[in-house]
Amino acid sequence: MERRERSGIQSIIWREEWNDTGDASLKRSLIEYNRDDCLALRTICDFIRSLETTETQPSGSANDQSSVVHTNALARAARRWGRPTFVLGDLERASQCAYFDYQRERVFLRTSRRIARIERAKKKGERKLRVNKRLNIVCKRCRYCNSRKIRAMRGVFRRIIDLRFSSSGVKRWIVEYKAVRYRCDRCGKTFLPMEWPKYRKRYGEHLARWCVYQNFACRQNMSTVASVLHETFGITLHKDRMYGFKRQVITAYSKLYDEILRHILASPFIHLDETDVAIRKTKGYVWVCATLDAVYYIYKESRSGDFLKDVLREFHGVLISDFYSAYDSIGCPQQKCLLHLLRDFNEDLKNNPFDEEFKGMASEFGVVLRSIIDTIDHYGLRKRHLHKHKTIAEKFVQHVEGMNWSSEVALRYQKRFAKYGDRLFTFLDFDGVPWNNNGAEHAAKSFAKFRRTGEGLFTERSVSEALVMLSIVETCRYNQRKVLRFLLSGKTGLADLIGQ
Repeated sequence: MERRERSGIQSIIWREEWNDTGDASLKRSLIEYNRDDCLALRTICDFIRSLETTETQPSGSANDQSSVVHTNALARAARRWGRPTFVLGDLERASQCAYFDYQRERVFLRTSRRIARIERAKKKGERKLRVNKRLNIVCKRCRYCNSRKIRAMRGVFRRIIDLRFSSSGVKRWIVEYKAVRYRCDRCGKTFLPMEWPKYRKRYGEHLARWCVYQNFACRQNMSTVASVLHETFGITLHKDRMYGFKRQVITAYSKLYDEILRHILASPFIHLDETDVAIRKTKGYVWVCATLDAVYYIYKESRSGDFLKDVLREFHGVLISDFYSAYDSIGCPQQKCLLHLLRDFNEDLKNNPFDEEFKGMASEFGVVLRSIIDTIDHYGLRKRHLHKHKTIAEKFVQHVEGMNWSSEVALRYQKRFAKYGDRLFTFLDFDGVPWNNNGAEHAAKSFAKFRRTGEGLFTERSVSEALVMLSIVETCRYNQRKVLRFLLSGKTGLADLIGQ
């Protein structure tokens, strides 16, 4: 009997027909379908079991040859901003006429007298920028040959809009320059007076740095900064101009960004961590290197830590990190974050309240860590006081590794101690090395707060540029420096930033 293609619906039909007729061929078809279905399910289960976990094999790494995409590597769904692309011109025209500003200024203006009065009042209320200082610059001698035989040519004019800061506040400051271009009869050269400003931009440096400060330190997006600038100082700027300010200031600090990394690599220890960031249509990662007085952010497309070997090749101190396997291959002394381990113990204790075996392991860990913390609180991170805990800590690790545990949770921790046991108490052998990775986590949280200003709108270029400025801002805060004051100073040296 000819049968149709096998499917779930078809198997139901076969079953009903077999119940009515008892046809042996229908029974064989049902058995074959069920067998194939079970084999397909077994194939899926075997494939899932064969997958390596994200902790041991991050998605996007060099060793990942499969087409598997881990869920934590997927970009978070972000709201799509910007104007859509229309296929039909009529639809595009209708969409353009539906924007809020267009309707208010072109449609409701002709429809409602009240809206018309509001719009007229808005135009009347716009401030006319008053010039604070006018300078008429003249010249009596040639800049090149010092001759008095010079002739005035066409006039030149420049107005610079800036902000002026004082100990009590800030105000808009506009300076207007007037002069003429001269020609020397003796040497034949044309020139402007020496006092003519070399600054060629219309908007001053302080205004640009104030906008950048609002964006990075105060975590306001550029549209908000433009609105505040207009309402507070009467200066109207398009947000594209604001982005130009960002590029201008970030370029000025690019060398300081490199100096911060060199300073971190010369430190006795480094905190290291990473966090994700949503890029348009994809996902990237921001890596954090931090010490007690400096922070350095760097963007990478994947969570693979292969690049760390090149970045840290000149580092000879202690690396403090969490238990992510990408850090394992770095050839330097390592201290795993005991705070991460402590939190994991606590979570598993809450999830397994009746596991006495695991509870005993956790209690021993708590006693060892508590005694070390008490010493740190009394003497600080000094090797001569901490080294006395070395023997107790090693015995605890050996006890966990050597016991025959029966608890599933305890066995999992036994494997963890076997892998990282020699890196759990490294800080006992060094002066000033912390036992947790809070330095990097704090810096990562600062980036996460900034990330909210443009989630889903970032590009790889914009994130990389922003990390330069964020490194400066966070390093200022780590050194208790006022960010705005440092930016306004115009200084770009590491000694000016961290006070060396």
